[in-house]
Amino acid sequence: FLVLLGYNQHGFQILEIVYEHLLSKELIARLNVHYETHKKYLEQLAEREMINQIQRQIQEEQNRAFQRSLEEDTEREKFQIAQLESLEASKSLKLSYLSEARRVALHKFSQLPPEPQPNNNVKSVSVVIKILDGSSIKRKFSEQDTMGMVFDFIEGHFASMLTDETFIDPSSP
Repeated sequence: FLVLLGYNQHGFQILEIVYEHLLSKELIARLNVHYETHKKYLEQLAEREMINQIQRQIQEEQNRAFQRSLEEDTEREKFQIAQLESLEASKSLKLSYLSEARRVALHKFSQLPPEPQPNNNVKSVSVVIKILDGSSIKRKFSEQDTMGMVFDFIEGHFASMLTDETFIDPSSP
């Protein structure tokens, strides 16, 4: 009898045990069948390895793209946080400025001389200011009072009615 052996990833393997007497042509034909089978097996193995390698490369590229995306997101978040912090600082600075402007306006308002009384022989004028909401404010001023005092009255009146957050910025148009 004759033993035909083949080698694969696990070592040698018996392909066929031949009990009959074979001519060399028949033996070569049987060996060719086993060779072709083994060749197909090796091709499939190589193809699977190539597919696995391609899949690993795709996975690695996806991982790199994901990592880049995470880094970009982190940078974008840092930028947005910096913008928010800058905006908060700007709001805080503006609120501080408006608070100080309101404090100054209230101080000027408190320093205005009292309104002239009708029984005094002091010439006076009544000033009425119409506000956009339809209301009005009114006060008497003596002839010695300046236009600056009129503006101080208007600004002080609004400062007394509003909070720091709603006080009108006097530098705005």
